[in-house]
Amino acid sequence: MAQDANKSTFRQWLTDYGGIMLRIARSFASRPEDQDELFQEIALRLWSSVPSFRGEAQASTWVYRVSLNTALTWQRTERRRRRRHGPLLAPDEMEAPQGDGSEKAVRQGMLGRICQQVRLRPPVDRALMVLHLDGMSYREIAGVLGLSESNAGAKLSRIRKRLAEAVKGEHDG
Repeated sequence: MAQDANKSTFRQWLTDYGGIMLRIARSFASRPEDQDELFQEIALRLWSSVPSFRGEAQASTWVYRVSLNTALTWQRTERRRRRRHGPLLAPDEMEAPQGDGSEKAVRQGMLGRICQQVRLRPPVDRALMVLHLDGMSYREIAGVLGLSESNAGAKLSRIRKRLAEAVKGEHDG
């Protein structure tokens, strides 16, 4: 009977919070195949965490914590694996996609630059940005990450400023 309850809880979490899981995967992995792999890893870890969930935190907080911890672990192991195996092609061997100059292409290019800059940030900064972009309040972000509310706000302010400077510098350069 507990197994049925666990399945039901897991399915509900996937329905309610699948977008959160996907955004975290996209924030920590740049290639689509890595994003898919990370999303699957998050789902697996979430499934195995269902029996541990006691309802002391909101389900969304639990899902964020499991997702972020999984992404951080995945990133560390992926970095080690890439160092051992190296890339198949050097970045200068790859052709850049040609844009059509339309407004949509410009917006997508800017979004791509922003996403790239977010991926370059330290893991805690990335986690803060994902939670902020998901519309969480400073209090909610602080609860998920174990920070004080004022610390979460101050860190986010600094991150936004550095992100804006980096994207502007990339655009100007």
